[in-house]
Amino acid sequence: MLRLILVLLAALMPQIALAHAQLRDTVPAANALVATAPAEVVLGFNEPVAPVAFRWFGPGGEVLEGQAEAHDLQIVVSVPKGMDEGTHLLSWRVVSMDGHPIGGSLIFSVGRRTEPPAAPEIGQAGRLAVALRGALFAALALGAGGAGFAALILAGPLTGPARAAQLSGAAAAVVLALLSIGVQGLDLIDLPVRALLTPRPWSAGLDSPIARSGVLVILASAAVLLSDRMGRHAGVVRLAAFALGAGSIAMAGHALTADPAWLAQVLVLAHGFALLFWIGSLVPLLCLLPTTQAGPVLARFSPVAIGAVALLLVTGSGLAWLQSGSFVALLGSGYGLLLGVKLSLFAVLLSLAAWNRLRLTPAVSVGKPRAVAAMRWTIRMEIGLVVLILFVAAGFRLTPPPRSIEALSQGIIELHLHDTSAMAVVTLMPGTVGANEITIDIRDAEGKPLAARDLKVSLSRDDNALEPIRATALNEETGRWTATQLLLPLAGDWTVSLQILVSDFEQTTLTGSVRLEN
Repeated sequence: MLRLILVLLAALMPQIALAHAQLRDTVPAANALVATAPAEVVLGFNEPVAPVAFRWFGPGGEVLEGQAEAHDLQIVVSVPKGMDEGTHLLSWRVVSMDGHPIGGSLIFSVGRRTEPPAAPEIGQAGRLAVALRGALFAALALGAGGAGFAALILAGPLTGPARAAQLSGAAAAVVLALLSIGVQGLDLIDLPVRALLTPRPWSAGLDSPIARSGVLVILASAAVLLSDRMGRHAGVVRLAAFALGAGSIAMAGHALTADPAWLAQVLVLAHGFALLFWIGSLVPLLCLLPTTQAGPVLARFSPVAIGAVALLLVTGSGLAWLQSGSFVALLGSGYGLLLGVKLSLFAVLLSLAAWNRLRLTPAVSVGKPRAVAAMRWTIRMEIGLVVLILFVAAGFRLTPPPRSIEALSQGIIELHLHDTSAMAVVTLMPGTVGANEITIDIRDAEGKPLAARDLKVSLSRDDNALEPIRATALNEETGRWTATQLLLPLAGDWTVSLQILVSDFEQTTLTGSVRLEN
């Protein structure tokens, strides 16, 4: 089972670079050559983010800490005074509204191009955070989920091995919650795991949503540990532990920021309640099966479990819809692939639960020994599947939902041009009336980057009142050119013309049309 978990997590690793907030544009543009040093660098995102860490790497090897401020969808980074000529690298790291970090590097040159500084290596804290999250879900199910089962089904305490498992889960949840705060801090400011022994990641983690979730986990675990000592108030304390555990799940995660946010939060909370109850019931049921209590407990459990499963299906479907906008958008996305794995495992789990409910529960109620043995086997299978599902669910931290990717692509126009000697992909961003940045990727007839001598861009309309708008593109690298801040004043159809100077004696012209919206 552990090997399968690691395989699933390893399959997700290529998705790490895709965070839930997305960088849309930068000023200066990536790889741009500017005549003089800008006063500031602007990073534009598809949703509000908060600055975390910024470092400047200069052409001479110098490293300076950067200062940044958030302005709606933009992060404005101050440029160090006296910036030297040459190629500079800005290493940036921000945190999105859901508490997940996103980082990257921006390279641009001042005056002339030099060898780019080496970008800092990205740490592995994100993978560790996923593993901790999956383990924390499992511990919560044992502790707070077991409390929900005790309060709603038993109307009394868990005893024997079931109580021991519950106490172990509650204690483990506290340790995992605290550790998750530190690891979140590592991920936020991109520090190596060994930095967990220093105060810096803990300080950063305490300012994140994971810390608020951790507080609820600790309170839930405390309620579990104290519940049997509360006398006639024990039932209320167990329900409180159950509610706090579900609330901790609803305190962090990208699902909470889907629009409308209030509906997403309600669905996540309800999903947490149903999830903890069903999973938290498995170990107590396994422990109760050999006893005479099994029949009456199963009779009370079955109708509540059906309601919990129905709630899981409804809330899970609602969350998938909010994250994608349509189920079609899930196809082909990393998020959709991960969801498919989770649903496949859930379908097997549901089949085992249905077999227990329809075939084994009646037999167990009349005391058939074979039925008891069979149900104990199926519950063990359910526990194994649940562990896999929890770790897969934790993996959603590494994959952007389709709504995030779609938000990134909105307002971008991509035009493909070609003839027998050359081809080009022209991208206009934001692709609306006003200032646009144009990126052109030029290739030869075989699809290899074309080393052109010069490139002129012209946009025109079938309108005698408006002269063509022309610009000379800048060569960023072989085959890639940009023309920034090209002002397109009117909506409607525009003709795009590229004059590509291949050599002193050869020129190619490519044309096509685009439609701009206001």
